[in-house]
Amino acid sequence: AGDPIAVRVRGGSMAPVYRPGDVLVCSRHPAIDAEAFIGRDCVVLLENGEGYVKRVVPGSRRGKFDLLSYSAPPISDATLAWAAPILWVRRAQ
Repeated sequence: AGDPIAVRVRGGSMAPVYRPGDVLVCSRHPAIDAEAFIGRDCVVLLENGEGYVKRVVPGSRRGKFDLLSYSAPPISDATLAWAAPILWVRRAQ
């Protein structure tokens, strides 16, 4: 089990599944625990400090991940500090 966290969605790159203002409850795992988050929608923190809500899939080489959106171009070969699979969504009013 990972660290529980909650984040509020900003922006529309994951619409229509996640909308601005939605609160996502997640379970944070270090990037080395890839089996816990590969193929899942996650809140991710890149090593450069940028954070996103994306679907995480394997990148072109070990330790790299592609980050997919529902309505924006992918981010290829990202280096993650951690990823937190989404467990629960509280919809914005």
